[in-house]
Amino acid sequence: MRETGGCLKVKGIVLYCIRTNLAEVQSDMRRSGSDGESLLKFKATVFNGSNLLSSWGPSGTDPCDGDVSAPSVFRTRMMSSWQVLYCFNYSTAGWEVSDLVLSDLVSSDVSALSELTKLQNLYLNNMMSSGPLPDVGKMETLRTLDLSGNRFNGSLPQRFPSSLVWIFLDNKSLSGDVRDTNLFTLPSLKTLDLSENSLSGDLSSTNFSLPNLTQLYINKNNLTGTFPDMGGLQNLSSFDISQNGFEGPLPSGFTNLSQLRFCNISFNRFSGRFYVPLHAAYGLSLDLSNNRFTYEILADIGTSNFTSVRKLYLGDNNLQGDASILSALNNSCPNLEVLDLRNCGLSRSIDVFANQTTPFLKTLDLSGIL
Repeated sequence: MRETGGCLKVKGIVLYCIRTNLAEVQSDMRRSGSDGESLLKFKATVFNGSNLLSSWGPSGTDPCDGDVSAPSVFRTRMMSSWQVLYCFNYSTAGWEVSDLVLSDLVSSDVSALSELTKLQNLYLNNMMSSGPLPDVGKMETLRTLDLSGNRFNGSLPQRFPSSLVWIFLDNKSLSGDVRDTNLFTLPSLKTLDLSENSLSGDLSSTNFSLPNLTQLYINKNNLTGTFPDMGGLQNLSSFDISQNGFEGPLPSGFTNLSQLRFCNISFNRFSGRFYVPLHAAYGLSLDLSNNRFTYEILADIGTSNFTSVRKLYLGDNNLQGDASILSALNNSCPNLEVLDLRNCGLSRSIDVFANQTTPFLKTLDLSGIL
């Protein structure tokens, strides 16, 4: 058992309770506006919660109910084998939930959780729950929102609190236009994961104002247009926008992403010249495959900084050049381990490549070379 950030942490399944005002300890879970009432509403929507939520009695038993013998008392309660963490901070309005972690439950409606306005961290991952997302707009102190691995459907909330640092909404069933939200203007956001949904929207005119963003995953959606200026994403280290409908040249500001280590823009309609960030982090994995890049590949390699690239995927484009590309790679890409040139339009037979590989090259895909 250890105390972290004001909450006791015990290996297993635990409920963490904090009471700070003995004059107000007579909490009523069904009092209007209390978070306990909201939790009971949520419990009523859980198909398999009768045993896992047995401590939340039908009469409205407070999950943190118990005797208190000191002005500040930590109390814990084990709850079967269910992985759950709560931190309750007492106030004059009743118990206020600050952290909620749930898994292995199936709920048909999580809207009651929208009433937990003091939440700081909300984890409902891999619950296989359905229905609309909770309205997080009123959770002004929310830092973590992890609703991944569920079956939530419908649109995204129009407003996300500016306090958010981590968002995980890879759900497979969310739809609607991402431009109807403020997701791309959250000042504290570090991770945004909207992957594997059916989200839409032309992002050409979107203003990306995410100065602290380090990870962006919006792959496997229906997003379109030219990708917005990336000049304000200086901290970006991982970037996946693959399997969408983006088109046009690589976004402005791409060459200045000095922290980038992983980039996947495959299966879009990007065209024109491809290039690499000027001072990218060593070990960069760059997947530009299945697009419409057409420029002279030797010229592009000669004018770009490929020294940081460890994995380079250029397959299924319409590049120009011949097998002498590997001679150029010896000088421009000395650390390359994986090179994919399949079906990319290069000419000359495969035997020309013999003895021209870079020192560290482990995987070379030349399938479809004429």
